[in-house]
Amino acid sequence: TMSGAQEECVRAAIEEQKRHDPFLAEALNEDATDTTEPFFIKSIEDVQGDERDVIFLSVGYGKWPDGKARMLFGPLSRTGGERRLNVAVTRAKERLTVVSSLAPTDITVTEETKRGVRLLRQFLARAQTATGATRAGGDVGADGFVDAVADALTRRGHGVRRAVGTSDYRIDLAVEDPANPDAFLLGIECDSENYRNARTARARERLRSEVLAGLGWRLHRVWSADWLRDPEKVIATIEAVMREPVPVAVTPSAGSASSLADDALTGDEPTDPKMTTDEPDTFTFSAPKKQPLPGLSYFAPYTTPLTGGESTLYGNTHGDSLTRAEYVLEVIRQEEPIHVDTIAVRLRQGTGLNRAGAQIKRVADHALTVLEQARAIERQGDFLHIAGSDTLPARVPKSGDTPRPIEYIAVEEIAEVALVVIRQAGGVRNDEAVSETARQLGFDRTGNTVKNRVQEAISRLEYANRIHIRGGQIRSLE
Repeated sequence: TMSGAQEECVRAAIEEQKRHDPFLAEALNEDATDTTEPFFIKSIEDVQGDERDVIFLSVGYGKWPDGKARMLFGPLSRTGGERRLNVAVTRAKERLTVVSSLAPTDITVTEETKRGVRLLRQFLARAQTATGATRAGGDVGADGFVDAVADALTRRGHGVRRAVGTSDYRIDLAVEDPANPDAFLLGIECDSENYRNARTARARERLRSEVLAGLGWRLHRVWSADWLRDPEKVIATIEAVMREPVPVAVTPSAGSASSLADDALTGDEPTDPKMTTDEPDTFTFSAPKKQPLPGLSYFAPYTTPLTGGESTLYGNTHGDSLTRAEYVLEVIRQEEPIHVDTIAVRLRQGTGLNRAGAQIKRVADHALTVLEQARAIERQGDFLHIAGSDTLPARVPKSGDTPRPIEYIAVEEIAEVALVVIRQAGGVRNDEAVSETARQLGFDRTGNTVKNRVQEAISRLEYANRIHIRGGQIRSLE
């Protein structure tokens, strides 16, 4: 293990399993006298001359509830940590199996990072490459557990579909209604690759299930531990759940909280020039010609095509509705805080259409309703965020890109850009802060609309005690 604390966690888990399994208790006996190489659990601080044919190296550092990994690695973060890691990874005579809750890409390396942590990242990357280890975003079809459950249900005469949906919200297995193959009696979620690949604990435990339930799915969870103990009992439980009375099976025309069926979203529509939700006419000013100030980043719109194109955009099935909701969630995840009207624009762009008319606006509103009911997103005025996100970007357009309309940039984001401008200047007059902030946002000439919005952002910084204004000069307090 990576530390003494992790050693105790692993030992406690193994001891719990040994209490229920006499064979395991005998095989994993650290005090065995009938062998010269008994089983052991040790941290990298204690393992020295011990060698075994097979070693399992547990990397028990994980992500926090916010989905981020803290760069705290116990012994590896100390001077000489690289020597402890080197000893640990050379204890196996024949095979070293690495079990890690972190991917190498989760470990951020800076100039201050200790050598032991750098080597851990390199080691995990090598182990992953050497074995073809599954990473987030892997193929759900490769998950043997889900395959086993699907095969067992198929042998019992049930029609089963795999991986219904896309992104983080795929249903592992959907059991067909025998009376209507296009409807589903039950959605089955397994602790499979798809489940493990949800980006955060929040996504796994709440967003995924609630988004699916909000779309009308009746869900049942199957755990791999239960399956290993008694697969027949698991299948019997699934069949019992399917026999429970429900108002209606999930069908392509019913089940979502606010169905789009009444809108008859099929085929093309004539564009009503009085009912369009495309972005307003953008300013014709060029983006900043120089590189943005340190602390700023380039704005990158979400450009991934919508799976299925217009068929998905206007489709009435639950699969279409789920795919649209997932697509909108990814748009918000990349562009937050994002103006609510931009959602229809991104859906239009994702399907290659020229205009975002009233019909696309209804599709966008429905997807947002599903996500809000699932508490996957939050709305603050006209802007949308991922639920629980504290993202406050400071984004500017790349040279040559058309700047976002000022009303489509959240005041909070404008404030972050203004703070960078003020901090870099050291001290700056208010009019200079306004004009330079506007220039960084892509507006070389500032009309009243731009000036007023930037001024509002600067006023918020002052109210929040993030800047200080004295003698006509603005200075950053951060």
